[in-house]
Amino acid sequence: HVVARGPMVATALQSALILAETTDIYVSAFADVTFRHGAYELTGPKHRAIFLAPSGRTTDVLIRMAREIHERGSRIVLVTDLEDEIPFPTTRMPKLDERLAPMAYFLPFEFFGYNVATLRGREPGIMRNMGKVTNVE
Repeated sequence: HVVARGPMVATALQSALILAETTDIYVSAFADVTFRHGAYELTGPKHRAIFLAPSGRTTDVLIRMAREIHERGSRIVLVTDLEDEIPFPTTRMPKLDERLAPMAYFLPFEFFGYNVATLRGREPGIMRNMGKVTNVE
């Protein structure tokens, strides 16, 4: 799961799409409140989540949820510009105004997707089951 809040939800949705297309792994994105009302039941040792938490008004809520499900056994990666000590893997981003952060926070997913696809024997950017959408719709 990719979990975010506020303006970062659009980035979470796009990032989940990129990962699914590139890696053949089912990925879904949620606003944190939606995640708590459903997918939260999946948390535990077999669960994985990436939290997008740039500095701003919603950071504390996201960090609190990430810590909470980490304590339940979920494996968490946090994408943030915070310099705080975090008890799980963190991808550090440059400090940006929270209104601009959504445009930069998709970049780690591009690199992550490329590397996972390569490890899984896929050629990144080559889709097997879909063509150009504009050819169909």
